[in-house]
Amino acid sequence: MTSAGGSSMKRRRSILTYFLIVLAFLIPVGLATFYSYRETKFHLTDLALSRREAVVRLAAGIVGERLERILDLGRSLSTRMAFRDLVTQGKWDEAILMMERVPVDFPTIGRVFLADLSGTLMTDTPPLPGVRGENFAYRDWYQGGSRDWKPYVSTVYRRAAAPRVNVFAVAVPIREESGGVTGVL
Repeated sequence: MTSAGGSSMKRRRSILTYFLIVLAFLIPVGLATFYSYRETKFHLTDLALSRREAVVRLAAGIVGERLERILDLGRSLSTRMAFRDLVTQGKWDEAILMMERVPVDFPTIGRVFLADLSGTLMTDTPPLPGVRGENFAYRDWYQGGSRDWKPYVSTVYRRAAAPRVNVFAVAVPIREESGGVTGVL
């Protein structure tokens, strides 16, 4: 009985020794694999974030350039002598006729409207039903533009007329020859 028990004990020790050797090998391999995976994940995350940042910077540059072009156009249009004189005389509908082609010729501009000094929309092109005569002094474009009477780009807001989509406005003061503000384009 002793020899069968001794053989069984040797076999157990051999299996245990074999198990400990395999375990001693697998633990470092497992840890190395885990740390390698972790480092790769961090590297790929950093790479993805840097690429996204590059795309965002490019998009911001493009949007900034377009906004600057719209501001330049607004400044140019608001200083046209005949247009400025019509606004000064309160001939809003005649003044907007001069702007009819702007949304057609400049696809980034959805519409053009004229507001008086109190923020009331006097006329627009293309015309939207139900907004003429409405006061928009609460809007960011009016508040920001009227603060110093300088061109102003609003934050995004929901349009008052249907379809109620998100838009932003570029507000440019219209100045009479003497320099006083007579309206907002």
